[in-house]
Amino acid sequence: MRTHHAVIAAAMLSALSGALVAAPAEAGTRVTAASPVASALRYPQPPCVAYLPPNTSYRAYTANYLTDGIGRPLQVVAPNLLRRNASRSACEQTVGAMGPAGYQGGHMLAATLRGVSERYNLTPMQGNQINLGIMKKIENGAKRCLRIAAVKNYTVRLTYPAGASVVPERIAVSMTPKAKAPAVPFTISFPNRVLAPQAYSALRNKIANRFTASGC
Repeated sequence: MRTHHAVIAAAMLSALSGALVAAPAEAGTRVTAASPVASALRYPQPPCVAYLPPNTSYRAYTANYLTDGIGRPLQVVAPNLLRRNASRSACEQTVGAMGPAGYQGGHMLAATLRGVSERYNLTPMQGNQINLGIMKKIENGAKRCLRIAAVKNYTVRLTYPAGASVVPERIAVSMTPKAKAPAVPFTISFPNRVLAPQAYSALRNKIANRFTASGC
């Protein structure tokens, strides 16, 4: 039989454990099953809606995000690119559904480069050629650069058609890999739509050549 003191100690431990489990997460904290509250990821998590507050800045990890005059994602800048994973969310599917058939909720800054799955970093991208093709090729190129040297000012900027469409018509990506001295900046701009096979192949070759020129 347990002593009186042992019973009290067990009750206190049980209450403390319950409080730790039941305590609400800090505002702005995403808690995943794989990460305890003590090391939870903290960044702004606005509602996953078509239009966010206009002309608003968000900061997640070391990247800075900006919306345009009507609240659409406009730009992300990662001053020092990181090859680390960010958590994913259902907002990707929600944003994909904002575009035409065949579009996906694509990350401006990839989740594998510490880009969060929040509306200010997600935009409808054409799926197979752009999100899974061109953007993936650029992201993989940036990762190759990171194996050699730092990558500074990784920037993705969207251009929208006239009106209030949430689907960008063009995507521009730039960065400065420090693989050469002096550094040779990488820049590329392309339409957010299905491309003819010849144009798609030429764009992929252009990306490869520009990474080579940057030393990656």
